[in-house]
Amino acid sequence: MRHKNANYLTRKMSNPNQRNSANRLIGEVRFSINTDKVISMCPICGKEIYDDPSNLVFNEVYFHFNCVLSLIKSKTELSESQDVYYIGSNNFAVVWEHKGRIEVLRKIHAGDFVNDYVKKNI
Repeated sequence: MRHKNANYLTRKMSNPNQRNSANRLIGEVRFSINTDKVISMCPICGKEIYDDPSNLVFNEVYFHFNCVLSLIKSKTELSESQDVYYIGSNNFAVVWEHKGRIEVLRKIHAGDFVNDYVKKNI
């Protein structure tokens, strides 16, 4: 005799792609940038910073994400198989990529690079 719940599970998982399609929907992030609202000027590039969720904030000063990433890459020695990834909470990591695998070599707090840059250039 089949268990009552077995029928439910079979029906629920009858579409094997159901779980994958949900993951694709979760992975899609859509946002809009309000170009009417200028928050401040980026101390690195000198261009306007709009109300954009990708901006980074250090000591109440806004920076473009790409400007901070470029600054970190320019100040960090990287080999051919190394790159810099954003790992969240204003932190980056130097990673080593080999055959589809990624290994974190060291973590970088972006605030240290940004504070040094601001002290020297402003």
